[in-house]
Amino acid sequence: MDFSTLALYNPWWSTDSDSESLNTMLTKGIKGKLFQRDYMNRLDLSSNGVTIVRGPRQIGKSTLMKAAIASLIGMQPRRAVMYLPLDTVSSFSQLRTLLLQFLQFSQKEEKRYIFIVEIMMVDRWQRAIKEVRDNTQMSEEVFVLTGSSAWDLKRDSERLPGRKGDIQSDHVLLPLTFREYLSHRIEPLPPRKSLNDILTLSQEEMMEWVLIEEKLKVEWTQYQRSGGIPSVIEACFTGKDTMPLIQVFWDILIGDIERLGLSRSKLIQVLTYIGRRITSRLSWNGAASEIEIDTKTFQKYVEALGKNFVLITMKALDIHTGFPAKKTEEAILLRSVFSRCADAETGDSTKQERNHRKPVCRKLSIRIEPFSREWS
Repeated sequence: MDFSTLALYNPWWSTDSDSESLNTMLTKGIKGKLFQRDYMNRLDLSSNGVTIVRGPRQIGKSTLMKAAIASLIGMQPRRAVMYLPLDTVSSFSQLRTLLLQFLQFSQKEEKRYIFIVEIMMVDRWQRAIKEVRDNTQMSEEVFVLTGSSAWDLKRDSERLPGRKGDIQSDHVLLPLTFREYLSHRIEPLPPRKSLNDILTLSQEEMMEWVLIEEKLKVEWTQYQRSGGIPSVIEACFTGKDTMPLIQVFWDILIGDIERLGLSRSKLIQVLTYIGRRITSRLSWNGAASEIEIDTKTFQKYVEALGKNFVLITMKALDIHTGFPAKKTEEAILLRSVFSRCADAETGDSTKQERNHRKPVCRKLSIRIEPFSREWS
């Protein structure tokens, strides 16, 4: 990518661009939708530093960025804001060159805001960010970087010690919580209740909850079908076919698995086993033995699924210390990404793959754990 191409991704740099049309373009992922997730004020852009936004693909990271840009160009000089997708950036040196060119282009601006999408596409990206922040005027600028690999991005961002500024620098954007989903469906929202509050409800308070019980059950079923994913929720609300979206999620997962040098057939084996053992304690050796692969291979697949926000592994709690027990079997919990893939039989996958995938995903969907958190 050269700088003239980069300018096409930043139409607000042009003096001829109309503010209203720019705002419409940037917020089209939010406005005009039946379901509108609130992306405003999620990022602190008032200070300096590097903010890392992690989360699954298709969850709204780019939409979050564009919402932030829309608010900025209404208040800040337009040429102080850069949006950089890394689809066609091949190396950290090319990334560094583009950043330096933007610095020259925006020399008159007092403060700059740099938004970079899917930073993990560039190997050794942190080297470019470190260099420009250490050796140029960009030391005080705001950087917002997104990525879809939970572990890789966290690991690489830790190689920027002292360069993240004085703001909360690590965010995880996950599927909607049930409460966030309900905020678009029920008004007013039921009040939050702790477990102790629920156990001590008075008879009168219990009757109030009975009034909305059936409504909550219906909404909970719809929420599970969508997996808390904004694009799937929108499709469900508008009556659109969700199969293309499900195929997208599956293709993304297969692509990431194969980029790691792993096999889709073994992935299906691992998912089949996980579907039978969701929330049950297991040992790595025992699990690998049951599906007849070696322990390290099984761990690689579980780690890869974790990187893609599909599942998490948890140790048992030591009731004496209040911390995870060091030597214990682990349990695997699924995030809600697969909650609708049980019916996915369309797309470009082979007939054999679809035949295997359907029962695998059905087992996952009926054992799904509502373990997504909104923003942490």
